[in-house]
Amino acid sequence: MPVHITAQPASRSARASVEQQWKARITEIARQHNVALIDFRIHSKLTMNDENYWDHLHYRVPFRERLVKSIAQALATGQDDPNGTWRARVIPSPNQWR
Repeated sequence: MPVHITAQPASRSARASVEQQWKARITEIARQHNVALIDFRIHSKLTMNDENYWDHLHYRVPFRERLVKSIAQALATGQDDPNGTWRARVIPSPNQWR
């Protein structure tokens, strides 16, 4: 989920290293089960904008609407966001979805 930047670990910290390890594990699980995985839990303009959040973990309704559109775009293109909002970690072709 796209949590606020303050809820994410600082770059190159021990906590960031652990988070990268679990992201790698989750990515492998998604590949094994042929499910889409889009990573919004990254440092981006979206997660740095205080106006998008009620608190560090909960985002506001307009943000949710943007998130839904972003997921659709990621699934349609299979690409990372050119603006750096998400990373498309696993995007199986639609005919492979269960």
